[in-house]
Amino acid sequence: MLRAEATSHIKKQAKPPYHPQLRNQMMKYIRNVGGKAYRNLKNKSYEEIRDIYEKVKRFNDKFVAIGSTEDEQAIKEMNVKAEEPSKKRKGTIRKMKSSRIIKKRKIQKSDDELKNFLKVVDFEGDSAQDVEVMEQHSLISRFSIVQSPEGEYIAVQRANGHIRAFNTLNEILHILDRQDLYHLHRLVIEYYEHIPPTGLGLILHGDLTTMMETTEESDDELWRNQTEWEIISWRFYESTGVHILELENGTMIHMLVEQRYPLTRELMQRMLEHKLEVQKETEDALNVIRFVMKQKEDLEREEE
Repeated sequence: MLRAEATSHIKKQAKPPYHPQLRNQMMKYIRNVGGKAYRNLKNKSYEEIRDIYEKVKRFNDKFVAIGSTEDEQAIKEMNVKAEEPSKKRKGTIRKMKSSRIIKKRKIQKSDDELKNFLKVVDFEGDSAQDVEVMEQHSLISRFSIVQSPEGEYIAVQRANGHIRAFNTLNEILHILDRQDLYHLHRLVIEYYEHIPPTGLGLILHGDLTTMMETTEESDDELWRNQTEWEIISWRFYESTGVHILELENGTMIHMLVEQRYPLTRELMQRMLEHKLEVQKETEDALNVIRFVMKQKEDLEREEE
């Protein structure tokens, strides 16, 4: 009798969750890891959510930063295999014609060469206090736009009760990490789900939406007329993995370092010539340069 009850209990525990529960779990993963907005997911079917979840998970599991140790090891292994005798033609040795090897050879540069595209500067607003707050890490629990006699500002509260006020998203990026960024994006999207964003909230909502939801195939008004863009700065925030393009007309385009956006080959060339502004030369900063150079060269091959 006890054995039967135990078996029944195990079966109950092993029973998979219902589709609604699975759907909610997958949506949570997509929003937190893939940066997708809830409003773009809530009306989709279980099958559609599952497809998006599998795509995001595959990308997250397989993503290897260009120039990272893992990427270098993979290239070495591929080249070693290329030197092995062909099984199809005995007595001959042939090079492995991998498109990845070709691409890697084209953009492979020494660190000294890549550093030519970096410019070390002091970021305004980056103080010892900011670093201290970031180290005392606690998840972001609340966001709001606050009115004051001096104007609007963004209030961000962490779970430990600490509150900071900011005027722009750039200021926030000084003390956030990538997980913070996903949490902030989710909170902002949920906050404006039933009310239209205005003022500073509209700017923050737009910047986060552009960064998180734009893809290489996006056809948005923002990305048109890039030949007319005048670059003021191109800046990298390492803790969040975000690089920002500031234009003369006041537009600021926030981009995740591993995500491709509909940038033209000509604009990326101008970005490289302008140089990426960093607080210090790091491998992550060099990887931003590698990524942009790779995207630019991919476009050049497509145009040939």
